[in-house]
Amino acid sequence: MKRKILLLLVLCLMFFSGCAANTVDNGTGDSDKDIQAQEQVKLDIVATDRILYYMVKDIVGEKHNVDYMFNNMDSLLYFKFTDDSLYNIAKMDLFIYMGASYEPWGASFADQINKSNVGIINASRGVNVLPLSSEAAYNEYVVRENPYYLLNYDNYKIALLNIKNSIQDKDPKNRDIYEQNFNEAINRTELEQKNIIETIAKLSDYTFVYSEERLEYLVNYYSLNSIKVMADGDYSDALKNKTKIVFLYSDSNSLSLYQGLINQYDMGTLELRVYSNDMKYEDMLLVNEGLLEAYYNSVNIKQ
Repeated sequence: MKRKILLLLVLCLMFFSGCAANTVDNGTGDSDKDIQAQEQVKLDIVATDRILYYMVKDIVGEKHNVDYMFNNMDSLLYFKFTDDSLYNIAKMDLFIYMGASYEPWGASFADQINKSNVGIINASRGVNVLPLSSEAAYNEYVVRENPYYLLNYDNYKIALLNIKNSIQDKDPKNRDIYEQNFNEAINRTELEQKNIIETIAKLSDYTFVYSEERLEYLVNYYSLNSIKVMADGDYSDALKNKTKIVFLYSDSNSLSLYQGLINQYDMGTLELRVYSNDMKYEDMLLVNEGLLEAYYNSVNIKQ
């Protein structure tokens, strides 16, 4: 009988010890269950378009729910938000927009969101923004900033850092993971930048002619020997005696508009990609690296 009672006491002690282990404080003020819940936080993050969506995914991987609002630039530029739009975004954990007038309505939209739950991140905070040569209007919004600031690679790093920091603030338990993902994204893109810079250096004796303001950041960042043209301008003095001239474009309409000038000065033509809704930033760099290398090889063959 005594042995049975002793066995029962031992079993009871084991049971209560197991219960205590599940609620132990661990010196942090949180139980094991609380800590597990914190480690498994699942954020709902929405970005305005896919270029930002891919940047967020570079930081979080599959750890959180990430979505975007627009599939194309026209929908983004001419968006008219409603109370429903504001309500839906207010339910998120993070709303990330490009800023610098990329979304003409962005600042006004952000101001009117109920911020009791959602964190609002302007990815352009701290970047070097260039002005447009002439303002543009989309619905009731007037734009004076050149929104394609990611074509300056230093700006890309700042924007990605803003995104990383905002996610770390919302999920500090996993900050080391986000830091590692950030460093890996920077290392990959820096390698592509290095390759682009090396190819551009091979074209240092060329003059690059361009008309599109979206290319302004790219031209400045790579310190291209360049001339910006307008349809009604006279460039006879600027272009005379130049034998190696490349017309740089990202929009085929620009190529058509300046075909006369291209023919007059026997310019080569080089298309480069500007980031858009259909590719990651890193993929854009890879495409441009290939386009520049292909152009360099083509002019070398002719020579």
